[in-house]
Amino acid sequence: PYAPADVDAHAFNVNDVFMGNVFDLMREEKTLSFLFSREPVETPEAFVAVMKQPANLVVLAFYNSEFVGIAWVNSIREDFCFAHYWFSRKVWGKKSIEIGKTILQYWFQWTTSDNTECLFKVLLGETPASNTAAKSYNRRLGFTELGTVPKIYDGGMTVFYLENPYG
Repeated sequence: PYAPADVDAHAFNVNDVFMGNVFDLMREEKTLSFLFSREPVETPEAFVAVMKQPANLVVLAFYNSEFVGIAWVNSIREDFCFAHYWFSRKVWGKKSIEIGKTILQYWFQWTTSDNTECLFKVLLGETPASNTAAKSYNRRLGFTELGTVPKIYDGGMTVFYLENPYG
């Protein structure tokens, strides 16, 4: 397991050791390249640094008290952002849809600082066009496929969006 030289548990809601172990699980399950296809993250330290970036708002998913996934939003604009997620192979399928929808509901219920409006009216996503499993998963979560932008990634980048059902 990952053990950083200097653990600062106050900089993050979970400590770096836990996040390093998340990286180790992704590497063990051979799913890192699916999540970080454009800019590979190759070490636990790099993964921890990415997750700690202030622009990333991270959510951890647990099922029966066991860690099963991570999701985050970033590139936040006026009323939209980009969503990213990863789930352990042990919950792929119906369970990951349930967990993913719970996370989406959580994000969509975030409000502006005065609590008068939903913070995000739309979530955007992108995936390599060749990643048919991720595209299918996005559709099962309720995302609409907008199309594929050619010449991005090796075979194009497929763009998805999901409107906030709460407003």
